[in-house]
Amino acid sequence: MSCGKSQLIGRRVEIIVLSVFGDESADETKQRVFAVAALIGSEEAWSALVKTWHERTGGKEFHATECETEYADDPDLGKHKHNLLLYADLTQLIVSSELHGVGVALDLASQRESFPDMAEDFGYYHCFMHVVSNLVEEAELLNDESGIRDNVTFTFDHRQQSEYNSGVLYDWMVNSVEWKHHNVFMDTKISFESRKNQRIQAADLFARETMKHLDNMVAPKRRPVRRS
Repeated sequence: MSCGKSQLIGRRVEIIVLSVFGDESADETKQRVFAVAALIGSEEAWSALVKTWHERTGGKEFHATECETEYADDPDLGKHKHNLLLYADLTQLIVSSELHGVGVALDLASQRESFPDMAEDFGYYHCFMHVVSNLVEEAELLNDESGIRDNVTFTFDHRQQSEYNSGVLYDWMVNSVEWKHHNVFMDTKISFESRKNQRIQAADLFARETMKHLDNMVAPKRRPVRRS
């Protein structure tokens, strides 16, 4: 998601760009928890993160779930330890950056119990809409602090099965009467990118941690909380 800030200084217009990138995550069974999360920050903050992210990963494409689980049962314990160290280091890069984020997770078992006829993809749209609305409020808080109006656009990971409907839902939010008072929605767009984008990779890690937080409350077996 990108937000544009513009400020008139004399006859010169200064533009400050904010960007937000989002992704999704689910538990290994795809039956307990689903989450959507996104990170927001200035272009300067994102560029700093991408630089250190690239250095730590060596430019290799990072997938949070794969990194954390692929060698969990490998006889060579060093492989899993190496991946967990990478995961922890990347987590700390996000924590120490100037980015912050919003994550929304859904208890799928409770959803099925309460709404047995709900469409399969409801969880994604539900979380997606709440992440968008929270980030709009976040941008408006920045407006109040700076006195500058933001325009907001969103970038999420490619999700072929719901990409079109997400765009339709976003357009509805932008144009609905209830959202007309949100000036940050003016002239905004939504786009989708692959996980080759390191900003999407960071959002992927944040989405997985959002998912794990709720999964630890509802799963039969709790994950130990690591220092990272």
